[in-house]
Amino acid sequence: MNQLPRPDVQYVVTILIALLVALLVPIGALAMPLPEPRPARLTKAGPPQDIKSPEKPAEPVSAPESVPMPVPRPKEPAAAETAKPKPTEPAAPAVVEADVPLDPIPEPLCDELEAAGEIEFERLPRIVEGQCGALTPIRLKSITPKGGQKVSLENPAVTSCRVAKATLDWLAASVQPAAQKHLGGPIVAFRQTGGYECRGRNRVVGAKLSEHASANALDIGGFERANGVVVPVSDKGGEAELGFLSEIRGTACGPFTTVLGPGVSSHDEHFHLDLARRGRDGRTTYCR
Repeated sequence: MNQLPRPDVQYVVTILIALLVALLVPIGALAMPLPEPRPARLTKAGPPQDIKSPEKPAEPVSAPESVPMPVPRPKEPAAAETAKPKPTEPAAPAVVEADVPLDPIPEPLCDELEAAGEIEFERLPRIVEGQCGALTPIRLKSITPKGGQKVSLENPAVTSCRVAKATLDWLAASVQPAAQKHLGGPIVAFRQTGGYECRGRNRVVGAKLSEHASANALDIGGFERANGVVVPVSDKGGEAELGFLSEIRGTACGPFTTVLGPGVSSHDEHFHLDLARRGRDGRTTYCR
């Protein structure tokens, strides 16, 4: 028979020693020790920061044994005392008497006419009526030229002292001489007279304001003679009447800047006389 090879003695001995050591050394001694904790790393920005231990939670504060009572509030004043004062309205500007003209407003021409005593009139307060009005209107009642016949207005007309003065000059210089010439006696009254009226020309709505709207005109519809006969303004009548009317119509152009009568629209039954300003000197006339 073939024999098995003989084992190496040194190899066997090594195996036996290893088994003996394994049996004699405790298992815990073979465990590797843990490394010690590393210190905190230093930051480049500054010195190492202390690691604070977590703070203990604050213990609840116990309530005091007794709570002081609040001081009582003072008694509130009555409602009348606490009511807020109403804001005062701004005071109205004081009226300066020097800035307020007298009414009627003084007019030197009216003063002269009063002193002369040839014209009877009443001064009136200023008239303010939209775009119409007059600062120094008068109510013309009668005219008596010096040494002449008194001529009354059938309807006292609201006009101006300028118009009254122009009428006086025309009456004394032209009307009464023409009456003596054509009618054989003086005129004692103006009939169907008219003055201030806020309206457009020829009573057309929207038309330019008439001179009547500023008390700067006078209308006359007839002339009463001493015997009571009235000569109406017309383009019809006897030779004497038409001669009288034609003459005084022509001579009115001068004392007045505007003269209108029969033959002109809306003026067939009266003379319209006014002092409208025209031209550079305000005396340019318009007589038709």
